[in-house]
Amino acid sequence: MAAGHPARPRHDRSPPCPFPRGGIAARRAEPLATRAAVGNDRARASTTRRHIPLPRSYDSAQISSDDPTGTFMPNRLARELTELRSRLLDMATIVAEQFTDAVDALLAHDVDQAERIMDRDREVDALELEVDEYCQRILARHQPVATDLRTLLTVEKINTDLERIGDHCRNLAGNAEHVTEAPGVLDAVKIREMSQAARRMLDEAKQAFLDQDAELARSIPDLDDEVDRLHHENFRGLVDYIQKNPEHAEVAAHLITASKAIERISDHSTNIAKGVVFLIEGVDIRHASVQEEMAPGSRSPLRSSYSS
Repeated sequence: MAAGHPARPRHDRSPPCPFPRGGIAARRAEPLATRAAVGNDRARASTTRRHIPLPRSYDSAQISSDDPTGTFMPNRLARELTELRSRLLDMATIVAEQFTDAVDALLAHDVDQAERIMDRDREVDALELEVDEYCQRILARHQPVATDLRTLLTVEKINTDLERIGDHCRNLAGNAEHVTEAPGVLDAVKIREMSQAARRMLDEAKQAFLDQDAELARSIPDLDDEVDRLHHENFRGLVDYIQKNPEHAEVAAHLITASKAIERISDHSTNIAKGVVFLIEGVDIRHASVQEEMAPGSRSPLRSSYSS
């Protein structure tokens, strides 16, 4: 020991290493039982050190002292699910307004309003990300089951459908600048009637989710047949118009695109309605014909391929 540097007291020294020095080779030379015991100790220490942060509004003291019955977490989950539904309904309201405004802009050739609608689509995209992140946080914090889990799964699917409706509204409004005055072109289509039917589907799907009304939700897919019929009429009418007025073919083509966008909006509204049925009844009514083919006892080739 060098002069002027007294020996360090024993209690200040670092604790002995739990395994012999010498690196991995020395540890491998130890008996298996010793290595297993050390590994278990290290695993327990790692688990103890791991820190999972509580949500900002959690108060651990409140959980332990004010809530000895353990009802704090379920109550918090209920509040978060209520907030999640509220955000989704806000998104549905914005999308419905966007749809009506897009149709008005298209039929009035209002380019300025169309640009405002396309800008508002960014708000819908932001809401989609917000709702999706909120779902992930609830799933990570609470690990819900049964109805609560179905709620999360349904909200995530509806969230995606609403965002896609917003995209179709943007595309619908984008056709406004191309639809210039063309004699008789709007007489060849039923855009207003078709959009009203699709808007009704969207409104009723939203109401079914709000009221948890499975009966209303089950009736919505039937309305999709009317929208599909109108879309086919629009397509045939515009094809005839192009044959008679080839100089306005571009205008007619944009109206076909607009009609298709409305038809897709009705499809997404149908998806929302089917999601509501799943939420309330726990029954998946999507692709019913496929499910029948895969039912027990079915001789469908589809089922045979899955069971082989």
